[in-house]
This record gives sequence, C-alpha cells and structure tokens, in this order.
Amino acid sequence: MMKTLSNHLLVYDKYCPLCCWYTGLFIKYKLLDEHSRVAYQDIDSAKYPTVDYIIAQNKIALINTQKGNVIYGIDAISIMLSIPFPFVGFFIKFKPIHWFMEKFYMLVSMNRKIIIPVNCNKDVSCSSSRSWFWRWLFVVLCALTVNVLVGNYFTTHLSSYFIGNPLYGDTIYFAIQLGFQYLMCLLFKEKNRYDYLGQIAFVSFLGAVILAFCGMGLTLVQCFNTNISMLQPFCYGMVFAWMFMEHRRRILISEMDWRLSYTWVFVRLLMYPLAFTVN
Repeated sequence: MMKTLSNHLLVYDKYCPLCCWYTGLFIKYKLLDEHSRVAYQDIDSAKYPTVDYIIAQNKIALINTQKGNVIYGIDAISIMLSIPFPFVGFFIKFKPIHWFMEKFYMLVSMNRKIIIPVNCNKDVSCSSSRSWFWRWLFVVLCALTVNVLVGNYFTTHLSSYFIGNPLYGDTIYFAIQLGFQYLMCLLFKEKNRYDYLGQIAFVSFLGAVILAFCGMGLTLVQCFNTNISMLQPFCYGMVFAWMFMEHRRRILISEMDWRLSYTWVFVRLLMYPLAFTVN
C-alpha cells in the first residue's frame, strides 16, 4: 500500500484538464487524500498567506500546512512522486536534470491551455500568465518536430504531390503558414493572436505525429509486397481533413474568428504547388 502524504495541500488550476488529470491521479493512487487538493481559484488566500498566487497560477503549489512553507512546480511534483518512487527525488536533485525538468515543466505549464484547449475568455484566473518567450519556444519546437516527422517519410515519398523538399520545405511552409495566418488575425481584428499562434502550431504538430504513425504503418504494409502508392496520398489527405476539423474545433472553443479555419485551408492548398521544390 502506498504512503499518503499528510499535512500538505496541493493547489492546482481547476480549469486545466491536464492539471485536473494528473493531480487526480495523485488522489486516485492515494498519494494525497481527497481533501488535500484545492483549486487556486477557490482557495482562501487569507488562510494561506505564504502562497504566491501569481506563481500558483502558472505552477502547482504544495503547501506544508504545519510549517507554512510552499514549493512550486517540478519540486512539488517530485515530492509527490518520491512517495511511491523514492529514486525520483534523488534523481531530480542533480542540477542538469533539475534544470531540464524545470524548463520542460514551464514549457508545458505556460502552454497547457493550448495542449488541451479551454475557453478562458470570461475568466482571467483561467489563464496562465502570458509569456511570449514560452509561447515562441513552443511554436519553434512544434515547427522542428513537424519538419523531422513529416520529412522522414511523407515528404520523401510524396514529392510528386508537392509535399516539399525534406531538407527545408516543411520549415518554410510552417513559417509561411504562421505568417499568413497572423496577417489574417490582423485583418479580422482577432485580439487573441497570442493563443492562436500556439493553436495553429500544435495542430501542425499533432498532424505530423499522426503522419509519422501512418508512415510506419505503410512501411509495415509494404513489407508484404503491397502497392501503397495510392495509400500514401490517401493517408495524407485524411490527416489534412482531420487537421482542418481539429483546427476549427479549437477556434470555436476559444471563441476566435471562424474565418481563420478557412484561410488556414486556403494557404495550405495554395502553398503546395508554389512554395516547395518538387524532387
């Protein structure tokens, strides 16, 4: 039976599905009891004056209810995970590992409403603090992932369908798409350009991941001497259709301008024959 952390209170974001999920796991597996978790939107700040609620908006906070001290983010998670896995706390104490884990936590935390979209337009406490550094880092990492995943299979095999040059086509395409949609945001007077840039980057990332799995599946099918020449563009087209629906879904959830979904399709279709080198 796992040991339950006592005399502590975990402060999380109740509007964050990701936060609700993993803190819920702490309770499910008895790392915390069910009364040891509270949303920072509901907490009595006068009762816990040592909590920095600006930091708590961006990182989960773990309050020692006996001593009053508070730890945040990856340090709080490492204490929780050290209960069933004692080596975790020891492992994270190494400075390079702690540095990396802390930065990775911030990257996810500052973009958590992009990873799982939530409408925060009517509640200020729903959103993490705005940071263009973490948003642009998120966008750049998504762009690099798209270039690597798509370039590894589909770019090479579908060059005749104007998918692009595997060395630079996907990166240029991503940048053109991002820049064009940003101009459309200005044209449509979409105020939430900060979140939209994250959404469009993450949809491309998700599409690249799905395409990577499709590529592995087609490679496996090809091992059985099956002709996959028509399956390749079919898979790409199906993923493209899914990306359109996912892009549209995220825009509707965030209450952004619906026209951005169609300009997104327009620039993608336009740039296939114009922006890339056909091998």
